[in-house]
Amino acid sequence: DCLESIRAQEGNFNMELVWINDGSDEMNTKLLKMALEKFQKTTRFVDVKYYENDGNKGIGFTLNRGIELCSHELIIKMDSDDIMVPNRVQKQMDYMAEHPNTKICGGQIHMFHDNGTNRGTSSHPSITWEEYKNAEKPSHWFINHPTVCYRKSAVLAAGNYDKNLKQMCEDFELELRMLKMHGYIYN
Repeated sequence: DCLESIRAQEGNFNMELVWINDGSDEMNTKLLKMALEKFQKTTRFVDVKYYENDGNKGIGFTLNRGIELCSHELIIKMDSDDIMVPNRVQKQMDYMAEHPNTKICGGQIHMFHDNGTNRGTSSHPSITWEEYKNAEKPSHWFINHPTVCYRKSAVLAAGNYDKNLKQMCEDFELELRMLKMHGYIYN
């Protein structure tokens, strides 16, 4: 579903797909490589770059490495369990081109249960660092990490993902640093 949502993107642009295998077993690695080969052969304007970590290094390490491996300034983040709406990439690329001072932007998500039933839609407003730090109860959920588009240079300026974070909070930790450093997150 993840790859099919990438294939279904509308718009005229070339895309680099950086996929990192973080220690999958032999069978799942073989299945993943087959899926990516098929995707590469049946998709136009997408260059697949596949990498493997030397064993399971954790999400922080892998995301940090992914940022380093991306060769474009604009990065559209998603994980293997994410599904994009068909106009996501074009919409975010257009927004970032029209707003060159924006370092990070996100969107809303439709959440669903494993059986496909709708759990609702998020409603995160855009937020400034001042609004966040002055909030009575600041939320850890101010941007949907599966919808993030950011500038590579801004991520690197903020210190990239923390390689030492093995599970949970790796996105929030970086997004919070980016919000503090750059002052604003557009949703």
